[in-house]
Amino acid sequence: MQNNLLISGYAAVFGVIDAHNDILLPRFLETWSLSSSNYSEIPVLWNHKGYSVGKSIEISADTQGIKIKALLTPAPWQIDLISLGVVNGLSIGYKPIDYVHDQVNNIRYLKKIDVREISLVHDPANRFARITAIQYF
Repeated sequence: MQNNLLISGYAAVFGVIDAHNDILLPRFLETWSLSSSNYSEIPVLWNHKGYSVGKSIEISADTQGIKIKALLTPAPWQIDLISLGVVNGLSIGYKPIDYVHDQVNNIRYLKKIDVREISLVHDPANRFARITAIQYF
């Protein structure tokens, strides 16, 4: 098996209440902000931990959510977990910039966020944020 992977998928899906009671609004398409001056260099982390397993090479948004392509150089055991589908979730680390907080239902409606990192996770907060394709090389 090769040591490098190219993955693609949705790092976040619009209109879904996540495990933290946040909903990323489709309006995000008009206002999104990335912390890196070059969006293709957002780090890809393992489970939001401090070490990188790769970097994004393409980030875009469509009507469904935030799509990514990322080049990964994970350890062999991480490749095994990704290949077996044990780790098939994606997640974004972000700083909220503009949002509305519904205090009655305790939901934050995110209008604008600053994406800091993307992580490979086994249980994404946004249950529809998943790896959709893997290429080995």
